Amino acid sequence: MRGGLTNRQLTFYEPLPHQMAKMDEFDAWLVGSHILSHGARPEELFVALSEYWRTTENETAFAQANCARGLVGPISGAFSNPLSNGSTSLGRAIYWGLAFKNNDDSAIQYAKADSSFDHVDEPVWLSCAVARTVALIRPGRSVADVVRVLLDTVPKRSKMHKAVQFLLSPADNLDGVRICRDELATHLGIADTQDSVLTVSWALLGLMHGDGDFDRSVCITAGSGGAASVSTMICGALCALMIGEVPEAWYSALGKNYVAGHGLRHLDPPAKLDAFVNAIASDATKYAWPDPEPEPEPEPETDSE
Repeated sequence: MRGGLTNRQLTFYEPLPHQMAKMDEFDAWLVGSHILSHGARPEELFVALSEYWRTTENETAFAQANCARGLVGPISGAFSNPLSNGSTSLGRAIYWGLAFKNNDDSAIQYAKADSSFDHVDEPVWLSCAVARTVALIRPGRSVADVVRVLLDTVPKRSKMHKAVQFLLSPADNLDGVRICRDELATHLGIADTQDSVLTVSWALLGLMHGDGDFDRSVCITAGSGGAASVSTMICGALCALMIGEVPEAWYSALGKNYVAGHGLRHLDPPAKLDAFVNAIASDATKYAWPDPEPEPEPEPETDSE
């Protein structure tokens, strides 16, 4: 997979596990769901994440240490955090887009506060972009629509603009995928494989070369390496929104139990995956805006006599 020119069907582990693996991002979704149910504003996310979600991995560990010093976001994400360019908040941003479907302003506000807890600058911009794109993309939309919304959301100084130009330049085949994998980081001057710009780029790479096929899109993204668990979340979420479904093979092997990490505090995670899915779907019903009315088709021109 990684670095290869071809992909086989992705099974994650061999032998295939009989239950889901713990995902800190999903646990954070539960925190988001909890605070929304209590009417919390975006700025209250800083306290909620430090109280309910004590994960000690990657950039979030530095943010938690800052919170222990009495600092809160956005300072907790920026102060003395050598990994503040990382990707973990991108996976959390998907929740805000799902919860605030069609309400992209709210999705951006909550994603910004969420990401600022343990990041600064580029990951915060991209978390807002991911949340907004998830909120606005629906079946029938194209990869071009995804790219347009993403780039419209981040500032002009974001490296994402340069990354997209590079992703669009190679040939539309596996050689193009290989060129992007091998050369994009150098082209952007990025050394950290977990960098948020690379993570979003790999998600877009899968969508651009996946031809609307969920399996192919996610496999290409996963094979690009880096923060693959996050990039595949983004790619899978956007691809599912565009085609209107997640193929059964991708969730039937996850078992029935929800597997929580060790970071949750003062919240009881759901026992079953179905309960987790239903909770997120319920949030999308409660906080989403209605789908916009379809644009009327233009009336045919008639010759006037």
